[in-house]
Amino acid sequence: HEDSVLPIPEGWSFNEAAAVPLAAMTAWQALQPSMPLQGKRVLVHAGAGGVGSFAIQIAKAQGAWVATTCSGKNAAFVTESLGADLAIDYTKQKFEEACTEPYDVVVDLIGGDYELRSMPLLKRSGHFANVLNSGFINQYGAVKGPALLTYYLARHMLAGAITGPRYTFTVMKHQARHGLTELAELMKSGKLKVTIDRVLPLAEAAKAHEVSEVGHVRGKLVLQVATE
Repeated sequence: HEDSVLPIPEGWSFNEAAAVPLAAMTAWQALQPSMPLQGKRVLVHAGAGGVGSFAIQIAKAQGAWVATTCSGKNAAFVTESLGADLAIDYTKQKFEEACTEPYDVVVDLIGGDYELRSMPLLKRSGHFANVLNSGFINQYGAVKGPALLTYYLARHMLAGAITGPRYTFTVMKHQARHGLTELAELMKSGKLKVTIDRVLPLAEAAKAHEVSEVGHVRGKLVLQVATE
């Protein structure tokens, strides 16, 4: 599909380029409804992971103030390497306690109770981006979950109003026009970089899945089909 590919930017290896599209386009499309992000406050959950690490960089490239949740061992990584303004160590405090001002955007890559705990942090004009991991749907199912979510948004977040914070599910669209073109420009300018946790041969795809499912991967895992 020619509409889904672009040339690899100069200076990027095949492994680095391969680690970008899926995660970075997901991050771009989660943030896109709130763009431009200049001057906005953004909260990214799981900022040290693949999608989260790109979400931080995209938001910073557009001039946002960014907070992110991560483990203490990744605090320096998300602030010094990725540019986040605030790293919240979820092992030591509840993120709500560290968020003293409301946010324009929340990107939720964890789900579960993070969803309910994050919603009150939004401004009335804010945007909650759920990357297919709704706590309501996980707990109550695909039929009852959305209905309860709608009720919660109307009653608790909007106080009965018919307008207010937006809630979106992010399902990544693969065409280059849905963010890849802009991401390539960020790659060329040095405003977007990729962190590769490890590179595994294609024969170890099962191991890669095991590592990914355990979690706590910093950046991306890459399966290498052949040597360059």
